[in-house]
Amino acid sequence: MNIISDKDVETIDQEMLIKDFWNRLSTANQVTDNRERRNILYKYSFLVSARELTTLSLSSIGSVLRKDHATVLHAVKKHSANYMYDKTYRGVYDMIYSELNEQMEKFNSHITDLVSKRIDRMDVDMFSMTMVKVYKSKLEKQKESHKMQLEAIKREKEIIKKQLTATRKREKWLNAECLRLKNLI
Repeated sequence: MNIISDKDVETIDQEMLIKDFWNRLSTANQVTDNRERRNILYKYSFLVSARELTTLSLSSIGSVLRKDHATVLHAVKKHSANYMYDKTYRGVYDMIYSELNEQMEKFNSHITDLVSKRIDRMDVDMFSMTMVKVYKSKLEKQKESHKMQLEAIKREKEIIKKQLTATRKREKWLNAECLRLKNLI
């Protein structure tokens, strides 16, 4: 039994929340998909706010504006300078941050309530068994991942060992050659 049903996940999905937030924000402030400074202020403010307030990946955040992760990173990188030196950006960012923060607080409290209700309805033993299965699965995946990493390290070690042997052999040959040439001179 899942803690949260698929229907609940759909209603509380962060990505859907920020997509809806961006659609309402861009419509209300007439933000279009071009590179005018005014539009960039809104886009960057939104990207930085979403990065700070959500647990979404950079790609997920960027996909809301049909951009990639690099655009989000660039917005985050430019944020401090924009915030410090541009009053317009600061005002837009503060407005977007506070509105999105309010939405995220509602979202988080809603999730907490849903999980609490689901746990209250669940049998404690069933919940424990589910958690044990989840963590066993995670441990198995980690074990497999570590095993693969260990094998890769062992292969790398063998390659380095062969390179070291070849390098030492060449070093001996070069030393012998230097001595031979020195004796010739």
